[in-house]
Amino acid sequence: MAAVIIIGIIVLIIIINVSSNNRRQKEEAERQARLRQQRAEEERQARLRRERAVAEQLRKEEAERQARLRLERETAEKKRKEDENKRLDELYNETIIVVYESVGENNKPQAIVKRSNNTYASIERPSERFKISEKIRIAKEKINKWDWYDETTYQKKLSKKRQVDLLREQILEKLRIQNQYLDSFAIKYLYHMTHKDNLERILQSGLKSHNYARRNNLMQNDIANNEVNDRRSRIEPIYNRSLHDYVPLYFNPKNSMLFVRRNIQDNIIILALAKTFLSASLMAIFIILFFCKSK
Repeated sequence: MAAVIIIGIIVLIIIINVSSNNRRQKEEAERQARLRQQRAEEERQARLRRERAVAEQLRKEEAERQARLRLERETAEKKRKEDENKRLDELYNETIIVVYESVGENNKPQAIVKRSNNTYASIERPSERFKISEKIRIAKEKINKWDWYDETTYQKKLSKKRQVDLLREQILEKLRIQNQYLDSFAIKYLYHMTHKDNLERILQSGLKSHNYARRNNLMQNDIANNEVNDRRSRIEPIYNRSLHDYVPLYFNPKNSMLFVRRNIQDNIIILALAKTFLSASLMAIFIILFFCKSK
């Protein structure tokens, strides 16, 4: 009986061991199956990532290719337009070069410009001064209307302009000294006295010398002093003219001539001329005289 029990116990132990081994083998098999499934999933995910990376790379490469194509098209179009604009610019415009610049008697910037065919022209600007060697792009239609001259004429004009500019600087210096002198005596105006009947002609034609006004019948009523006029008929030694070839001006509106003509003072008017106006007038006169002498 004891032997049967022992055998039964042994068989039970064997059954338990076998069952335990089977369970462990089953669990190991399931674990291995899970590992294989996990590795397969990981490989699948890795493959998908590689495929997405390849697809993304291909997409980027295609986008870059399209961008290069667009850039090439834009560059080609830009160059085409630039070439077309250049062709039109060459067709309708021309570059001229400033070879000399100064300021004219009307205070406008002026210059002598050179064309590609070595001809020259004199031009002006409203305000901004020219610069030596400045290149100006301008319409040929406008350029062709200018008065172009050759090298010989250019040298003559250049020489004359330089003389005028030098004279201008000398005159400006003299005017500066003159204005300082007038300022030292607090003189702001110079005065011209005439009959009121002459005002309309003065407003129409400007102030003229005694001789000019008489020759051209511009004087309606002459208030000149004949005794003084005789002395003014003599030729002065600087410009070889008589004083009647100049406009008479006074430093003081209350002068001896006004006293002499006191009997008609109600008919006399006195025009006040600012010294700045006088300076501009003298500048114009000097330059006109220069051109008259140089002809």
